[in-house]
Amino acid sequence: MFKSLSGKDKLSVRVAAELEKSILNQHFMPDQPIPSEAKLCAQFNVSRTVVREAIQQLKSQGIIHSIPGSGNYISRNDKSDLKRSISLFASLNQDTPIYLEILELRELLEGECIRKVCNMDSTELVKLLNERIMGMQNHANDLVEIVKIDHDFHLQIIKASGNELFHTILESLYESFSKIAIKVYNSRDVLEQICEEHKQITNAIAEGDAELANDLLLKHINQSKRNI
Repeated sequence: MFKSLSGKDKLSVRVAAELEKSILNQHFMPDQPIPSEAKLCAQFNVSRTVVREAIQQLKSQGIIHSIPGSGNYISRNDKSDLKRSISLFASLNQDTPIYLEILELRELLEGECIRKVCNMDSTELVKLLNERIMGMQNHANDLVEIVKIDHDFHLQIIKASGNELFHTILESLYESFSKIAIKVYNSRDVLEQICEEHKQITNAIAEGDAELANDLLLKHINQSKRNI
């Protein structure tokens, strides 16, 4: 089933990589057990210690899990795994050129969501967005709360679009935006500007003007780019 091992990496790393490749190629399916340690030792021609190290690596990544007295099984990964990975990736790359690409991803996904809600009945969404704007204004002296409400403003739009995957991805990314957002909202003048931008976005959604709403959204996100 498995190819012979080659390369300069540690044996356990190569075994883990080969197992992961088999899972990705659907040789093993979610909830299905993987071969026993003894069989893996024989197939890879490695020691039990190597196999156990490889399995531990896959467990730490959430790829497989153990059931006491039964064995090791392929995990049925859920959105929490995706959220954790994206959040970690974004947080670790805040000071690298990749972060600009992360912001571009935010622009693409949010832009798609905001265009979609503009073609829907947005009455309830507009009400929720106006409540978020008022919340920001009422917490003018609490930057942490302002950032939290700002992120919720955007998440309400994404949630209303009905795309749960986009919501998971962007919710994960927002966690890494907090430090930058606090730098942006460092004065009352800037806060007033941000609230005004949110009002304009909300009005464009209420009017069903998808192009205007998207343009205003991109302008708003560019505040983050200028403060990196």
